[in-house]
Amino acid sequence: MEDPKTSGLRVIIIGGAITGLTLAHCLDKADIDYVVLEKHQDIRANIGGSIGLQPNGLRILDQVGVYDHLKKWRNDTDVMKPILPDGFCLGYPMTMVRRAGVLDALYTSLKDQSKIKLGAKVVSINRSLAPDGRLRVDTEDGQHYTGDVVVGADGVHGIARAQMWRMMDQKKPGMITDQERESMTVDYIGIFGITEPIESITDSLNPTEMYVPSYPKANWFVQAHVDNTVTWCLNLRLDKTYLLREFHRWSPEQVSEKMKDFLEYDIWGSIKFRHLWERTTTVSAAPLYEGLMTTWTFGGIACIGDSVFKLTTVTGKGANISIESAAALANTLHQLSVRERKPSNAEIQAALAESVEGVQRKLRTVSAVSYRATRVCTLESVQEWFFFRYLCPMTWRILFSVTFNEFRTAETLSYLPLPHRAIRAAERLGNAQRRKKMMIGLGALIGLGVCYYCFPL
Repeated sequence: MEDPKTSGLRVIIIGGAITGLTLAHCLDKADIDYVVLEKHQDIRANIGGSIGLQPNGLRILDQVGVYDHLKKWRNDTDVMKPILPDGFCLGYPMTMVRRAGVLDALYTSLKDQSKIKLGAKVVSINRSLAPDGRLRVDTEDGQHYTGDVVVGADGVHGIARAQMWRMMDQKKPGMITDQERESMTVDYIGIFGITEPIESITDSLNPTEMYVPSYPKANWFVQAHVDNTVTWCLNLRLDKTYLLREFHRWSPEQVSEKMKDFLEYDIWGSIKFRHLWERTTTVSAAPLYEGLMTTWTFGGIACIGDSVFKLTTVTGKGANISIESAAALANTLHQLSVRERKPSNAEIQAALAESVEGVQRKLRTVSAVSYRATRVCTLESVQEWFFFRYLCPMTWRILFSVTFNEFRTAETLSYLPLPHRAIRAAERLGNAQRRKKMMIGLGALIGLGVCYYCFPL
């Protein structure tokens, strides 16, 4: 049983993975009271493969003091070097980090780890009937927690969104449409593996490069690490499109049996997939859900991250936009917390609804790009094969320019200063843009002078 504070804003975060722990750091910096309820006992379990962290996500992690803790886990890639010689964008690299490493950095750098309640599986969320009553969250072990805002950061199958829908149905049946309930679909499954140290393979793989062999209906993402291990992800096209409620996870036996079909596929040079599979010590499988839900908040509950949107692994944007969604919500909660009086439930809900609009707008574009990129990488049709083979090499500079602008305008924590490395990078960018304009102006003047000299009036 918990004795909550009776004044000031209090936030209950359901889910202690990347999105939930990022929000915890953001609230720490905003001096907002919170608790994180995580159903698993080991918050840093070594499951999943590597996660792509990009400048938009890293800048926020730097603001809250986590970026430097990632150093021992990072595998910076050279993907930006054709455009940016040092490989850094806005002061940050494009890097691959094991999921367990990201969680370790987020958890160990948290100021007060006692606020993370492990083994706390949430079973219900209810609102007190008192005027402007708080939300009450009950867990399977009989504990209950009260707060003004409940944040669902517990994934696509999370309890927070389900309880939010239940409350909406109680208020007015039909508020959540069948289309909304079935907006998450599954076309692909991801198989994630981590090998033991294998120098004979890592000698042939550059840790700064991502290897992406593509075949019809299948593609890999392979990354060597400085400790001579290799993380890999195999994206496989399923036999049909499944709804969220229809797909059943593959058993370890099903995964092992399916992997036999791909053992002789080439990864890079003389390396075949069997060379990785035979030395893989950790493997997991997860459906690669795709979809964007429209209802993120109701009744003081706000769902963020992959509880309300899902992208495949191809673009590497999922974790980064989840971090952005945590920052956007933290900005709103900070604005609410610094008011002279405590906001009413109606004011809280109005602010929560407004806080998600920017991320939702961005995701409408990102989701469409991710959907198409996934099918291009798995060569789903002749058109996708043609685009992958011939058009991608011709358009990559344009794509990087669009991505760079996306990073530049991404969400940050408005109540914290930008990190020095981000400020210095912005200054360098500004100087470079000014030099470019000067060179264009000088070139125009020289051109006019030549024209005047050659063709006098």
